[in-house]
Amino acid sequence: MSGIELYGVAGVGFMGVALVALGIFLAFKGILARMEITAALLEENASTPSGGAPGAGAPAGDRPSFDPGMPTQPIRDAATARTRIDEIKFRTLADGGYQALPVEGDRRQWFLNGLVIRSALGIAVMGFGVSNIAIALGASLMLIGGTSLAVGIPLILAAVD
Repeated sequence: MSGIELYGVAGVGFMGVALVALGIFLAFKGILARMEITAALLEENASTPSGGAPGAGAPAGDRPSFDPGMPTQPIRDAATARTRIDEIKFRTLADGGYQALPVEGDRRQWFLNGLVIRSALGIAVMGFGVSNIAIALGASLMLIGGTSLAVGIPLILAAVD
């Protein structure tokens, strides 16, 4: 084996192994982040509104309707978190914004509580998105690294011969 072959095989091999290892690390961290977000939501006992999802029969331009007869479901993913955000937004913005609410009474505090919950759930939705990106990037890096190992090394050996 000549020096060029040795350096080529070692370089491609090192790059392939490094990409596979980085891919495994990113996918693992993405999965751990998803599990951590889900566990935090379950620990807080976060659940969807009593309707579970906005009503499908609402005319265009109307606010979503929530059927109080349907059971709640725990928030475990981005879709149910978005449903809860929509429900809180619908209920808190029904009377206008914060400035439109009367100063006396507890309606402003109720609005702020809804805003805090919406913000926290929005962060959870972003966390799910980032974890999905990390998992997808990890899978892509594993594929690229595996391909460079499976194809790159034989190509180098065939080119040198």
